Amino acid sequence: MIDLRHHVVSLVAVLVALAVGVTLGAGPLREPVEAVASSADLQERAETATAERDRARTAVAALDRAAATLAARAAAGSLEDSRVLVVALPGAPASQVARLSETVGAAGGEVTATLRLGQAWVDPARAPLLSSVAAQVEPLVADGVAPADPVLLGAGLATALLAPPAGEEAPSSGTVGTVLGLLTGGELGALEVHDGEAAPEPADAVLLLAGPVDDLAAAGTWVDVVTGLAARGPVVVAEDVVPVAATGVQPPPEAASVVVQLRRRAAEDPAGPLGHVSSVDTLGAEVGRWSAVLAVAGAGEGRHGGYGLLDSADGPVPATG
Repeated sequence: MIDLRHHVVSLVAVLVALAVGVTLGAGPLREPVEAVASSADLQERAETATAERDRARTAVAALDRAAATLAARAAAGSLEDSRVLVVALPGAPASQVARLSETVGAAGGEVTATLRLGQAWVDPARAPLLSSVAAQVEPLVADGVAPADPVLLGAGLATALLAPPAGEEAPSSGTVGTVLGLLTGGELGALEVHDGEAAPEPADAVLLLAGPVDDLAAAGTWVDVVTGLAARGPVVVAEDVVPVAATGVQPPPEAASVVVQLRRRAAEDPAGPLGHVSSVDTLGAEVGRWSAVLAVAGAGEGRHGGYGLLDSADGPVPATG
């Protein structure tokens, strides 16, 4: 497994190196050539640069597929007998949600349900609704959860949909029904139970897919929801952050990104709930899907970290044990 992970990491490193070439070919060095390409000679140079850029992009895609193939082998059976709740935030593409659910299955896991949360969670105009629901959910969640509305709501979802921690009793079916009725109806979200039952089997972990957010406040609210979820069990957050491989530019600390803000806050309080949340910033790449699955497997064994291409990542892909 160690040798396998070494090959995956090496391929991702080469991908990053090639991405630098893609950036130079498609970015600042290419624009002046095209801007002044009025003669046949300069036009030929511009066409050559474009062809080289396209070849580099093809090579990057091939390396991504190769790294994903190795990661898939490393992940085989890693989620055996594990139940995973998939949570999709607004803007997470349905195709991405479906492919990640398939990847969980390919690693031996079972997706208990897919929870699609609505934009109302981060709409300031809907704050009174969220406060009302949070007040009803608060008596149903475990003690010690921060009294902020999004944190309470995240903890409510975890109470209803995750297996209880060791030594803690599972909530009654009435409590589960009440929480799901409050949090998955109307504007707040929709729950798709995969086995056709009224309520899903309790999951062992949460795999949350983040989509684009409008502003820093919205990203912060979703991180608060993750804080609530993490108070109950393992959570992995995956996002296709503005691809470093495509732009060559790292997002700033104040970027409106759930993963960026999650990592920033986790670094500020590594002993807090977010310090035990894993994240993947390359969900748009094939290897990113497998990284997310490996991160879920690692979280179940007490391993946590940030993975991908951002400077805040601990490494390109998770360790395999």
